[in-house]
Amino acid sequence: MKNLIISTALILFFLSFQSIAATSVLRLNTTGQPPLNTETQKGFMDDVATEAFRRIGITLQTSLLPAERGLKNSNNGSIDGEMSRVKGLDKVYPNLVRVPEKIMDWEFVVFSPKAIDLGVGWGALSGKLVSHING
Repeated sequence: MKNLIISTALILFFLSFQSIAATSVLRLNTTGQPPLNTETQKGFMDDVATEAFRRIGITLQTSLLPAERGLKNSNNGSIDGEMSRVKGLDKVYPNLVRVPEKIMDWEFVVFSPKAIDLGVGWGALSGKLVSHING
């Protein structure tokens, strides 16, 4: 009988936790731009993350804050976290915990009129004029 009471209590505990999780809202900042993230949460990464969290009963709300402001807000607890950030930010922002779950693959490429051997690393670009597309 005692085991039945403990089992029933555990089941009720987990059911109540599940119902809390089902109504949970997770607020994440992202610095992504269209087509990855949009203000209306209709970008590619918005769709992937929204569906992943929906499947575990969590509603995702994103905000598009500038990078540093978003990190500060996440670090101080004003929002729940950051979506799609680089490794190592937890060293600068001690209240952030890295969740190593991939949302997409990023590929960096170089275009040049002359061959550049990046097999030796990005240092091969040293002394060269480099530009990038922002957005």
